[in-house]
Amino acid sequence: MFILDGHAKWCYVGFVSGALLSWIQISDLHFKKEEGSGAEVARSTLCAYLQAEENKPDLIFVTGDIAYSGKSEEYERAGKFFDDLIKATGVP
Repeated sequence: MFILDGHAKWCYVGFVSGALLSWIQISDLHFKKEEGSGAEVARSTLCAYLQAEENKPDLIFVTGDIAYSGKSEEYERAGKFFDDLIKATGVP
């Protein structure tokens, strides 16, 4: 199991493997137009971990708030992260 408390105390990522179905849940990312390096480091660390992980997840669930205030720039940042997550896991 891999748990990462990255962006803020509300951002939790869980990875469960070794079952018939493996999954990742990412919740309450709250992307902002501009963020500090802590959130970006946490997300890139997660993608690097998943890229190196031999057992890839079958599903990715994204729950909770994606954007902090609903601005298009925040969703653009989120989209780039989701692209990186897809590349790291192979989950479409």
